[in-house]
Amino acid sequence: MKIGIELFKGKLLKDNTNPIAIRLTHNGKTKYKFVGVSSKAKNWNNIKKVISCRESEYKIKNEIIKREYNRIAERLHWFEENNLEFDFDFIISNKDIESYSIETNNNVSDFDSNNFIDIIKARILSYNKVKTRENYQAFLNVMLKLYGSFININSINQYFTLEFRNKLDEANYSANHKNSLIKCFTSSYKFGVENRWITRPYVFSIKKYAHEAINRDITFEDFTKIIGLFKKQIQANFDVKYYESLAIFCLDIAFQGLAPFDLANIKISDLELCVISNIDPNFEAKLNDEKYQYIIENNQEFREVIKIRTYRAKTNTFVPICCDYNTIRPILYYLCKGKTRNDYLINCFSINKEYSEKQYHNRCGSYFLQLSNKLNPFLHEIGMSNKVTYYIARHAFINALDKMNIPHDLIRKMVGHKTNTLEKSYINKPTDWEQSEVIFKIFNQYETIQNLELQAKGERVCNIQWKELELFLTGQIPNY
Repeated sequence: MKIGIELFKGKLLKDNTNPIAIRLTHNGKTKYKFVGVSSKAKNWNNIKKVISCRESEYKIKNEIIKREYNRIAERLHWFEENNLEFDFDFIISNKDIESYSIETNNNVSDFDSNNFIDIIKARILSYNKVKTRENYQAFLNVMLKLYGSFININSINQYFTLEFRNKLDEANYSANHKNSLIKCFTSSYKFGVENRWITRPYVFSIKKYAHEAINRDITFEDFTKIIGLFKKQIQANFDVKYYESLAIFCLDIAFQGLAPFDLANIKISDLELCVISNIDPNFEAKLNDEKYQYIIENNQEFREVIKIRTYRAKTNTFVPICCDYNTIRPILYYLCKGKTRNDYLINCFSINKEYSEKQYHNRCGSYFLQLSNKLNPFLHEIGMSNKVTYYIARHAFINALDKMNIPHDLIRKMVGHKTNTLEKSYINKPTDWEQSEVIFKIFNQYETIQNLELQAKGERVCNIQWKELELFLTGQIPNY
């Protein structure tokens, strides 16, 4: 029998600390007893098995650890003196040691490394991301359904994995979902090996299922129909409130196909209104070369744009957005009305409320689901029968760029896709003009929509409204 003290890395508490546990090991079986105190990993001395002085109340915590360690060590010694088979659950319990009998029931619930189900639970707790936890929780539910609450870790071998795959064959899951379950299975097993809970690991392999492509796209024809419908609403001078769901869908496209969660996190203060040019003049050459000066003066174009510097939450990839301002001006005017620059652009989150990570995702999912239910009746009017979600806007944007023969390197940078080292480190980033030109082309170049005017009727009245918006976006007025 071996006894030791460990920082239990398989469980992360809400205050970002790990619990301290007494580890018992005997004949390949391991049992943990949590002592009721925790520490940050950087403050744990793994050699001396104590909490360092950098941790608050470290003396009190170390005393608790020492007292619990000595208590369990004494109980182990009693079992050894009486030549009894070690009963892990009784040893770590608070029951009177003299009351022990072989018939004692096991009523103590604690981590059992001999149970693969407990290792899966520890794997779930090791993740910080809510979505990842949800995926592994779904895997745990499947394992409980297939095998019950106990799976002997020593029973997991090649035969077990073949049986596991056969059970998945019988289940009514998609191939992609089955592959996700296989990934969770192998990851949880490796997690147990890495934490030394599985002392005699078995090398096995599970054949994955053929990937099934998920159609999250719409046709290019339907894409141009949606843009056309949006521009018709503007041409008819309808209140954006009437077609808000359609306007936000088009705003997502104009913002280079941001994922809905990323769009919901954009604040008005993130929007920078500025003027850019298609030519970056070399002023020294302009002063000294009359021909160069003539070229600039006769070929230079200017454009008002909205710039946003943001990150894609899923991959933490930098996404620089540069969008033609006149394309989305009516939408911004509607969304910014009555807000301060510290407010979120769309009305998914409130700056006056704090959300947990899970609440953020649930709130975002609910918001876009409601918008989607309002959007689809609009799309039925133009003959689109399939349900369209807001994540489709991202796929539709990427598909549209491909149809427009935009280089794939530029597409990857605009949508925040991770690429190989060459594309990350050696290819120049797209210019502001290139990015804004893409949005301009989407809304203006195709035959199905090229004859529709973007500007609403009553141009002079609108110009006054736009001036208010521009002052607001540039921070010259605090409230709008």
